[in-house]
Amino acid sequence: MKCTRWSGLVLLTAVTVVLLGLLSSCSMLGGKAKIEKDFAFTGADGQPHKVSDYATKPLVLNFWATWCPPCVGEMPHFQEVYAEKGSQFNLVSVAVASSEDPKAFADSNGYTWTFGQVTDDVAPQMYGIEGIPAT
Repeated sequence: MKCTRWSGLVLLTAVTVVLLGLLSSCSMLGGKAKIEKDFAFTGADGQPHKVSDYATKPLVLNFWATWCPPCVGEMPHFQEVYAEKGSQFNLVSVAVASSEDPKAFADSNGYTWTFGQVTDDVAPQMYGIEGIPAT
């Protein structure tokens, strides 16, 4: 139990450091960040969205799946940071290869940031992602 608590604190600290680093080093162009590798995903509202829609602030893009224990395990830490600093950045979690509805997952766990889903592996491949979770 103690090991789990320490690993959770270490992960939370790492996520916070990464997010704060992104916030401090993000360059904005005319109020909107430049997205080199834009892609579409289905939002929790069932409508198409693009990553560039969320580039009005620094963007943290997370690829995950509901069946992935490490992915699910990091979500409470994202929520903690998002609850504290979410006005300073956009967080988008895109589910890949998930059978469960990301909105239902987010709602049932009280997660308040943007969730979506892709049905193929094109978007993760654009970013060179070979495994999840990846942020």
